[in-house]
Amino acid sequence: MFIVGMLACRPSSPLSQLRTPVADASRPTLHVINVGIAQYGTPALRQAGADEDAVRVGVALSQLAMPFYAVQSHTLVGAAATRTAVMATLDSVQRVAGPNDMVALYFRGLGGPRFLVLADTSAMPAAPRSAGELPPASFEARIMRHDVLATWLVNLRARRILLVLEAPEASSFFHNVRERLAAPPDALRATKDLAALATPGAPTALRFASGESGVLTSAFVESLEEERAARGLALFSSLAARVVYRLDAPIVVHEAGADLVLGADAAAEGTGDALRDTTRWSACEGDCPVITLERVENVYTLVGQARGLSAEAKLFVNGRRARLEGQRFEVELPPAALRAELSLRVLGADFRRFEERLRLP
Repeated sequence: MFIVGMLACRPSSPLSQLRTPVADASRPTLHVINVGIAQYGTPALRQAGADEDAVRVGVALSQLAMPFYAVQSHTLVGAAATRTAVMATLDSVQRVAGPNDMVALYFRGLGGPRFLVLADTSAMPAAPRSAGELPPASFEARIMRHDVLATWLVNLRARRILLVLEAPEASSFFHNVRERLAAPPDALRATKDLAALATPGAPTALRFASGESGVLTSAFVESLEEERAARGLALFSSLAARVVYRLDAPIVVHEAGADLVLGADAAAEGTGDALRDTTRWSACEGDCPVITLERVENVYTLVGQARGLSAEAKLFVNGRRARLEGQRFEVELPPAALRAELSLRVLGADFRRFEERLRLP
């Protein structure tokens, strides 16, 4: 997990663009849950533009994913985003999400290190007068605690999860969720293929002629639209780089497990399918790069060399996209996985792909 920066982007995709795509049993499904709450009873706590942001994210993410996934979108905004409604939606997704599906959860509203605040028409309760004072019982009925969300994520049959959280202390909230998803020390892979974007501190809103929008949300939506325009294979690792490019205030980016395939056009569809499963790719034939594993840094960062790899190629180690800088590459993996045989997959710009298995010396 690392913190990088945040910049102004123009919001797009108005409320009227929202569509609920029809499920397609022949493809995996992307289950999108978008929650946005602007009004909290107390005017000073207003999260300007949050309702529209939730719709905007749902549209942009669905449009990117639809060529590759069947999409089921659930959007809860404003007064409709109560704890009862949100939990019912989570339960409905948990019942139907299969092992090959992906689940995306977006939240913009109020929050803290241990909870997200859902909709309520009454004013927020007064702050505790002492450190040990518990909030009133009515407060519990309007929040989603970090342990509740973590338990839900663990119980999902779907391995692939994307979280986008824009709320005060959202990064701390995510950190508490992530701790409950941690794999045991001897695990060869992460518990889930999990990717997240979250704001530390108090997020800010941007003002445009068309309304207001969260800074992270604006960057996320514009990046989704860029990925869609670029066509080919859309991965979280490339999307995150686009988001980071737009930002100049802190943001947390987290990846664990294999890279998330967010979408693919017809040319890249076969590669997208291959990246999602554990079927071994064929060996390289012809002009092949030379890949060597060198060492482990900081307990879990694998460092190596990839000589002869084209600038457009992508390298994946155990499904996780490696960071390439010239001939050098690095990638974070569970410590136990670094002691076992590693799968190194190369995807070329022409979608030619091959794999080899290596161990650290």
